[in-house]
Amino acid sequence: MAVLARLMLVLFALLVGLPAAAQEPGPRAQVMQRFGGELRDAALQGYVAQVGARIASAAGRPVRFTLLDSDVVNAFTTGDDEVFVTRGLLAIVASEAELASVLGHEVGHIVADHAAQRSEALAEAKASATVAAVLTGDPDSGRAVAGFGQAQLASFSQAQELEADRIGVELLRRAGYAPLAMAQFLETLGDQGALAARMEERADAERFNILSTHPVNVLRVRNAERAAGADLGGETGREAYLHAIDGMLYGDAPGQGFARGRSFVHPDLDFRFDVPPGFVLRNAPSQVNATRGDGARIVFDAAHARGVASPVEYLTRRWLPRADLADLRSFDLNGRPAVSARASAWVDGEPAEIRIVAVRWRDDTMFRFIFGYPARISDALDAQYRQVIFSLTRAGDAARRLRPHRLRIATVTPGETVKKIASRLPFADFREDRLRVLNGYPPDYEPPAGARIKIVE
Repeated sequence: MAVLARLMLVLFALLVGLPAAAQEPGPRAQVMQRFGGELRDAALQGYVAQVGARIASAAGRPVRFTLLDSDVVNAFTTGDDEVFVTRGLLAIVASEAELASVLGHEVGHIVADHAAQRSEALAEAKASATVAAVLTGDPDSGRAVAGFGQAQLASFSQAQELEADRIGVELLRRAGYAPLAMAQFLETLGDQGALAARMEERADAERFNILSTHPVNVLRVRNAERAAGADLGGETGREAYLHAIDGMLYGDAPGQGFARGRSFVHPDLDFRFDVPPGFVLRNAPSQVNATRGDGARIVFDAAHARGVASPVEYLTRRWLPRADLADLRSFDLNGRPAVSARASAWVDGEPAEIRIVAVRWRDDTMFRFIFGYPARISDALDAQYRQVIFSLTRAGDAARRLRPHRLRIATVTPGETVKKIASRLPFADFREDRLRVLNGYPPDYEPPAGARIKIVE
């Protein structure tokens, strides 16, 4: 396991603790909590359900299909005849046939009863889900995810993945879709994972997404190609798909704040803060994460603070009553009372440092920062983390004018190149790479004039 994952597991155990199984909500409720609930777009929900119905009919099994309001690239099944897919995944899908291949893969897991086959590894799956909860969600929802890990989101074995791919290709063929769509989507998925790793300056992408639950490799692509064989026919449904997703929300959802460059801004709650250079910001429904390739990590969230007199009382009696904390200090943060503390841990024989900060933002709300990093880089980062803390201020009027990004379908005009089109995207870096992954374009491909292309506005 990577050092960062181990560090976050230590952090999770220190800061959260797990509830009794009787207190855990059911699997579907945990999914809703984890991934922002169902996307409030009846037309797009209906479209996904319609495509899914063709696959379910080909499988001869009733399956429910739900589109989640999350920009994480993921699709999964809880093993009880329901398949979930995120709008983040829809963004990189190129056609209706590719969407059908994703849904077909998940139905393949259901048909093959893979979740039941994994039930004997319950304890290990729980541990995997605990790490995944820390890696991309907030500690509160992470408690539920620990129970959810028993056979739902932990990785399937390679053999099960390959079997689900083969079943998915056969379901594509039976439903009238192009069987090669599975291999084509897997290629894009691999490119998306490689881009995520480059953006976070790591050799692999540890974010809890479809790449952690469905690892993509050359074997899977080749397996899907073999399953498709020489069958080059079938429906792709590209134009229908592009029409369906035109205008779809992309990235952060309204009401959850916006991660823009190195700044996190929340117009509704009127606050903002900045992270140091080199950190990549990720916004989840109830937590903000910032990671760097050397293992450093920043986690931010908010919690109810009714009935506590001070941040010190909140930290020591409500948030971390059993934690072994050191260097407890109260201070003023831009006119608001705050407290900081320090904890230590050992990860793979190497010391790690944890910094904890609680800020009373309102009478009933406490803002919380957690900084985790290997001790060997602690001196360099302590000063940067102080800058993060003291950058926490009111967002101001400019934040209220921020609008969410949306996918739009454009037509390539004569003379336009990927680089030229990408220069208009609202991102600070990796514009051309993002555009190529968004459309499934290989590195040297240039779309012809008149081609339909996905962009972000």
